[in-house]
Amino acid sequence: VLAPLIAATCMASLYGPENDDALELTLATATSSWQLLLARMTLVFGYNLALALIASLGLLTILPIELLGELILSWLGPMAFLSSLALVLSMLTSTGNAIAFAYLVWIGRWFGNIEELIPLQSTGLLRFWDVYNQFWENHSLLVVLAAALTLLGLLLVNKRKQSFFSPFSYGI
Repeated sequence: VLAPLIAATCMASLYGPENDDALELTLATATSSWQLLLARMTLVFGYNLALALIASLGLLTILPIELLGELILSWLGPMAFLSSLALVLSMLTSTGNAIAFAYLVWIGRWFGNIEELIPLQSTGLLRFWDVYNQFWENHSLLVVLAAALTLLGLLLVNKRKQSFFSPFSYGI
């Protein structure tokens, strides 16, 4: 439950003027912006991935080893998707908004069981929650969407660099 939220928070804090005090220096380096972002993403996501794997292995003391693969799949797809979603949203809005949206999207997964607490007459709302929960269970779709969002983030970082060095950004 926590691994996707922690990874999303870390990834949303990777890039942008509010997170990178030396952004001007970063953008002025000979290394391209997308390479720097990719290196940061690799380090941050890799660290979070390693911690989540260690935590999953630690759970083997109370869970049978046969469930290890299912346990890892239950957080790996959502972690990748929420991380890339938070990164892209932080580039388009702000870090705080990106984190809040990623948290709401992830926490919303458990609102699908609301019909047990409140008898709902609207079958449309129940169908929405069924589809929403199925989305989170489709691990291959989550990984594909994560890859697409990561590519979008890499494209956005190049657009930001171009607009950052635009003479119009300085009012000239």
